[in-house]
Amino acid sequence: MNARSGVTSALLVHGGWTGVEDILTGTDNFFQAFEPAADPAGLIDKLGERFEIMQAISKKWSVGSPIQAALDGIETLRMEHPFRADEVQEVPCAWQRTKPTS
Repeated sequence: MNARSGVTSALLVHGGWTGVEDILTGTDNFFQAFEPAADPAGLIDKLGERFEIMQAISKKWSVGSPIQAALDGIETLRMEHPFRADEVQEVPCAWQRTKPTS
């Protein structure tokens, strides 16, 4: 997404589009668009003392959020019951099961 946005921005500039020099000031600024009640002074609060990156959490798994708990569970099971890939004989898939006939 970042690369696409960068290319899009470059193409817009090349096409003659313009923009504001500072999106944080002026009448139609970033704060008015996204959070009119925001306190812009918060951007510089404890600047050079507090580093937000230290509050960030790295993802353990390179997947979307809903599947991370399942991967944690698989990792725990694999620690309790280790196996090698060549020991796997079958991985049944729910969508491939046939429905019983009535």
